[in-house]
Amino acid sequence: MVLAGCLAVGLAIGVWVTLKDRNPQTGPPAVVKAGCPAVLPGTSDALDDYADMVVWQQRTYVRDEGRYGSAVPAEIRLGRPVTTIGCSLADPSSTEGNRVAPGPWPDGTATGLDRGTPMYAVHGTRPFCLLGVKQHTEVIVYVAVDFDDNAPLC
Repeated sequence: MVLAGCLAVGLAIGVWVTLKDRNPQTGPPAVVKAGCPAVLPGTSDALDDYADMVVWQQRTYVRDEGRYGSAVPAEIRLGRPVTTIGCSLADPSSTEGNRVAPGPWPDGTATGLDRGTPMYAVHGTRPFCLLGVKQHTEVIVYVAVDFDDNAPLC
């Protein structure tokens, strides 16, 4: 009996956390573009709270801008391709301007890279730690991050 009550309370809290930011015009989460995370229809500011990041193999990689120095080698050389961006949240058609729903995002989702951008392993590291991308003449590194500790995973 106590276990059932605890489960009911836990479920109610989970539903409240998911729905608390909705307004009355908000519908259930919906996928606007295949391969992209679901959005909350009737909301706005789709990218307001997101850094430049990529999701691959259930890990979140954040663009390194000097924050994770010890995790990033001094010389960056790209290796083999490991994935391609399948959903760019920077593309307005991916969300139609709606806020992205909470929950895990599909692999290949990015907030700052274009759809179709190849991601590469970085020589001397494991792909589950670092990924790289070449944009024009610049090589950009993305670091797998543990958001609970605000630290690199590797």
